[in-house]
Amino acid sequence: QIIVLAKLEELHLANNSLSTIPNEIGLMGPTLSTFTLQGNCLKSIRRQILDRGTPAVLEYLKDRLPVT
Repeated sequence: QIIVLAKLEELHLANNSLSTIPNEIGLMGPTLSTFTLQGNCLKSIRRQILDRGTPAVLEYLKDRLPVT
């Protein structure tokens, strides 16, 4: 379970051998302005989305959350 940190501005997860990222991270915007994932073998997020930067990645993750 991910606890949403409302004031977190940067999250650096580069080069951590991650293959997935929890979709709940998508809830961390709009305050999360920097989210680095380079150097991970992510299979759940297409390179095209990663290349568009933090806002696109957060939107993608948020869109994958179940509707409540």
